[in-house]
Amino acid sequence: MLVRLVDLSAPIQASPAELPEALRTDIEYVAHDEGAAQVEAMLGVPRDLLRDGEGWAVETFTRFGTHNSTHVDAPWHYNSTIAGRPAQTIDELPLEWFYAPGVVLDASDRADGEALSAADVEERLPRPLEALDIVLIRTGRDEFYGELDYIARGPGVTAEATRWLYDRGCA
Repeated sequence: MLVRLVDLSAPIQASPAELPEALRTDIEYVAHDEGAAQVEAMLGVPRDLLRDGEGWAVETFTRFGTHNSTHVDAPWHYNSTIAGRPAQTIDELPLEWFYAPGVVLDASDRADGEALSAADVEERLPRPLEALDIVLIRTGRDEFYGELDYIARGPGVTAEATRWLYDRGCA
């Protein structure tokens, strides 16, 4: 059986200065030249023994929030407990929730801030749902990725629709 994998990740980049602090990604870069100085200081290896006189290049995230990249919100993100039990952290979620067939719902016709109901979701399904299907909502707002107002764009999904999907075993 042929399995098609689709990479939905986006590059991690430093944020523009005008982005609010809570949404920022800040990165400090160490170039190869400075890396050579670090190698010499830490390990005593002189620059002339390094290939092309270069050391390592390093990126250090000095600010990186939960929503600053491609991610999954674990139940713990929302509450410390659910139904009286500790909420699951990302490492506690079953791997099969992240490696399964995907179903894409096209909501690119919806306005920013508009919400899809359970009936909307059901109507837009390209095929019947199966347990562990990963439902992806295509908003068309990826064209605005990197813009300052990106996070405020796109339609959403109502709590009712989320429960409807959950009740059908979707991830």
